[in-house]
Amino acid sequence: MRLKDFFRWFLWEGINPLLLSIRSQQQSFDNNFAGLNIGCGLDNPTKWLGIDGGAYVLLKKIPRPFIKVFYRFTNSSRNHSLDSMLEKIYGSHILHYEITRGLPFPDTTVPAIFSSHFFEHITKTEAQALVQECYRVMKPGGIIRICVPSLEESVKKIEMAVEQYRSGNIAPIQKFVTYDVSGFNNNYSNHRHMYNFLEMKQLLEGAGFQNITEYAFGKGNIANVGQLDTREGLFVEAVKK
Repeated sequence: MRLKDFFRWFLWEGINPLLLSIRSQQQSFDNNFAGLNIGCGLDNPTKWLGIDGGAYVLLKKIPRPFIKVFYRFTNSSRNHSLDSMLEKIYGSHILHYEITRGLPFPDTTVPAIFSSHFFEHITKTEAQALVQECYRVMKPGGIIRICVPSLEESVKKIEMAVEQYRSGNIAPIQKFVTYDVSGFNNNYSNHRHMYNFLEMKQLLEGAGFQNITEYAFGKGNIANVGQLDTREGLFVEAVKK
């Protein structure tokens, strides 16, 4: 095992689970936040409370020299410069918590919920349980907005690649039939379940949400939508009556 892979394995499978196991107590939701950002990673607007079980959330608690070491041994450098990562770490509020265990807040206390590119990384059963938790903690009249990669768009790309394959061009189909990631991967590295609008609608309806509507990037009724949306995909909002 390479040193980088060992470091990631030790952090994700050793230290991180231990800390998550002792952070399971319920807590009150701070009304100064506009809402809860589920599976936020390092991207979380200052007006929102992020919640994420990733080991990178722990960086806010350690000295900066150690963060530089962490930066070298993880995949963070692919998406963020060191200065950008430090700005995200120290400029946002993120709760380190294992989301699939539920949400650590009392009933009807969270005004709004947002999640971007997280639900596809958990199983459908886990997603159903999490959406039920979202409904439980949300205040009446609150809005939930979920963004996931569009299954419909993915299918269109596959169909186009298949057409080119049948015409003799095998290059486009390669990305759908090969896997080039090596080294340690955590439980959230891969996609577990994909959604089109109907599948997401059924997921939200099953928890009790109503007025389920698809929106475009940066459009919708949830507060701070322009800050929340940072990646393209399928955007769906729903309301707890």
